Amino acid sequence: MSLIRVQVHFSKLFRQNSRLFATSVVPASDEYVAEAEYPPIIDPSFRAKQLRRKVEWHEKLRAVSTVEEKLIGINMPRYYGYKCVMLSDEKYPYNCLNFKQFITRTVFHECDKLPEFYGKFDEIVEKMLPGVRSAIEETLLHELQGYRRSQEAENVEVSQTEELDLVTLAVVRELNRVIVNSLEEGFPHLEQVDVDFMPQHEAFWTVGGMNPPLNIKGMRGSGYETIKPYKDDPVDRFFQYRGSPYLTLRHKFPLEPLREMLVSSNPKDLAVPAFHLEPNTIGYNTDHCHATCIPGFWPGESREFGTISFQRRSHLLERNPHFGAEDDQEALHAQGIVSSYSWLLAQAANQGFNTYNELTYPLVTQTVITDGQKWSFYAYQLNTLLMHSHFYKDNPRGNECWGTTEEKLFEEIDADGKFVGFNDEVLKKLLKFYCNTPQKRNIEMKPYLNPQERIVAEIENPEKRMWLEKHFKHYMSNKPRHRVVPEIFLWEKIYQIDHNKRPIDARRKFFQLNKNPFNRRLNEHAPVYIPRCVRPGGHRSKVKFHKTYYPDC
Repeated sequence: MSLIRVQVHFSKLFRQNSRLFATSVVPASDEYVAEAEYPPIIDPSFRAKQLRRKVEWHEKLRAVSTVEEKLIGINMPRYYGYKCVMLSDEKYPYNCLNFKQFITRTVFHECDKLPEFYGKFDEIVEKMLPGVRSAIEETLLHELQGYRRSQEAENVEVSQTEELDLVTLAVVRELNRVIVNSLEEGFPHLEQVDVDFMPQHEAFWTVGGMNPPLNIKGMRGSGYETIKPYKDDPVDRFFQYRGSPYLTLRHKFPLEPLREMLVSSNPKDLAVPAFHLEPNTIGYNTDHCHATCIPGFWPGESREFGTISFQRRSHLLERNPHFGAEDDQEALHAQGIVSSYSWLLAQAANQGFNTYNELTYPLVTQTVITDGQKWSFYAYQLNTLLMHSHFYKDNPRGNECWGTTEEKLFEEIDADGKFVGFNDEVLKKLLKFYCNTPQKRNIEMKPYLNPQERIVAEIENPEKRMWLEKHFKHYMSNKPRHRVVPEIFLWEKIYQIDHNKRPIDARRKFFQLNKNPFNRRLNEHAPVYIPRCVRPGGHRSKVKFHKTYYPDC
């Protein structure tokens, strides 16, 4: 075909398909934009990678539907549990107040009187004091001198600390009964409270800014070149609190905030002392355990906000007397801070919050530390839960605690059964705690929970509901697994790690196989086998294992 014919042929094709050619041409206005758009630049540094992994996991936790699944989700990265610094209501080492303030991000106000918030109860407490005082004096006299509480221990000899706990529990129980009966007419909310005796309080949280242990520094220093410059970077430490107060009161509504949220434009201005040392430097030990948040009841309870808790102070009997009265007072302040924070954190967990998902409104509780004669009062407002990673220094919020110094309700009881030096001011403070009325808040109290499935009991799928209920209770019980946590024995470190003196031994341990057993996730285990005779669909079914319902975290 000649060149002329080819040109004519293509010209005919172009005229016949001119509409097709016209529509296939992309206008310049759609092909170009006024300002160039580039993909985001991702920081490849070690710190940025760590932060992105954490943020991604925290967002997954926030998206989980129910309270129980969120708590299981926190445990997902650790099959053997977290290596936690164990806190309790019985151990308060020397000079621990700054440590407790730092790990709870608490601004502490030591005062002789309760905060101004309680001033509105002054008049009504003055009116009710004479009638309540006589009933309380009679109750105290009976419980303190009526009979020996050591007899309740089945005539077995008990220590001085145990006997004090028995006496104090009886005193607190009867005082609560007398005060509730005396005030419930003027304060109807006291008729709606639940009273718990010796409840189980547990809370788990993460704190950043701690100096890295030697093994972490060694691991970073011997790793890749990109990690070595960060070997001295602070690390997150995990804290697990376990306590059991004498008595607690719960209501279906929370207490009113004592003041506006404490927010500082410069987080460094918050009066929270810094403590970056290893917790074992002041006497705290670590243990592997699952992360648990238990406010004394299971999720689904209608009265889920604590109002008052009565804590023990018998641990002061076992402290070294050389610590002095000043440090004993600081130990009481530390107890008031950590017990209040832990209880509020566990309550916040039932609302869908946790140490990685920030609180959207403040929570308040009231704590009393007593042995029947000596009393300390603490009002605590929880404003924030974020203390991990960089939040220990960049979080503008801070928690607040108001605490009174130790006061005696009475000096002594004379031979005639009369109280000497009865202090009405102590009784007034206690009555004000009971007068503080919980109020319903017109806000979304559970923003991170699914409105249709806030707890496991509301899940429609019966198989999933029963599976989650069983495993949630199992993990929260912290029962030891049938296999112990992997460890390196001393002879193995000497003869197999530091000095290769046993080359013929079979290589079975994790350190010989270059495996880190603590990277094992919670769902990395053999599934439960279904025998052929009970398989759904008959014995020919290929469904060999039970289905699991771990949250996607």
